[in-house]
Amino acid sequence: MRMYIQTQDLEIMKMAEEIADSIYGRVRDWDHFERHSIGIQLVKSVDSIGANIAESQGRHHLRDSIQFIYYSRASLEESKFWLRRANRRRLITQEYFDSFNDKLSVLGRQLNAFINAKKRRLNPNNPTIKPSSSRKAVNKTKLSSVDKEKSKQ
Repeated sequence: MRMYIQTQDLEIMKMAEEIADSIYGRVRDWDHFERHSIGIQLVKSVDSIGANIAESQGRHHLRDSIQFIYYSRASLEESKFWLRRANRRRLITQEYFDSFNDKLSVLGRQLNAFINAKKRRLNPNNPTIKPSSSRKAVNKTKLSSVDKEKSKQ
């Protein structure tokens, strides 16, 4: 029996929200021009990562759900672009850039694993879908520790 996990309990959602809230807190303190040129774009793109994950979970059809995870991944790439612009224009420190670029890269790998898990559900016998090596990341992404305890009972 498949256990349903609330959207807000997905590890990828928690990570997306943490990144979005941290970046918002930083951008909020920028001067007017920087906030309205780069800052708003960065905040919108990073917020869109989580928004598309949430929308994917609300989709009834698996193909639609997968498509919204692809949108999320595209928003992640856009976020990296704006983060590079902020770094290059010295709005953030190199340390801040490295930290959030790394977090976005980890989230990107988790999104890929999530996509592959959904594809395996869609086509369980398809050999072109990445094998179980990505399953570990998906299982980690899909179940929180509370959910893991519930599933053992």
